[in-house]
Amino acid sequence: MLFRSLRESERQGHSNVELLELAGDFEKKARANGWWQRTLVLSEDERRVLFQIRWSTLTRLLQTFPFAPSLDDWRVYYGVLLEHPENSAGRGTAELAAQRLSYAHALAQRDASYPIQFAEGILHLQSGQPAEAAQAFEAYLADPTHRRWRLRARNHLLACAFSQETL
Repeated sequence: MLFRSLRESERQGHSNVELLELAGDFEKKARANGWWQRTLVLSEDERRVLFQIRWSTLTRLLQTFPFAPSLDDWRVYYGVLLEHPENSAGRGTAELAAQRLSYAHALAQRDASYPIQFAEGILHLQSGQPAEAAQAFEAYLADPTHRRWRLRARNHLLACAFSQETL
């Protein structure tokens, strides 16, 4: 019912009473966060996870089975926030970078397999901080247990060196 109301709201181009009753101010929040551009830019899974975490938080059942999100749900949730940070309108590059780093660290707290140093390197590189990115990639490469993205980390490290030379 919730997703049917959401699709109807997207089709109409404005909120409807049913969506407001089921999702509260979600549409307003989605528009403010840039998640709504003619339609909601989130996949069905991302929508489901955002609603689940939102309502589990509001009802204080975030830690209670079966309302507690799974690890995969947390990965989807923080993936959305990394791509579309909350309250990003009017924020500067440094503020957005810090916000994205906080999301990455929050995910790393829940997911021990999350390559936080690699993520830090990417986020620093995207925000125009090649020296900080290089430190993160070097830390990632120094850990012999990190095998998955070693070639990419080395390539990004080269990009950092090139970026620093051109500054």
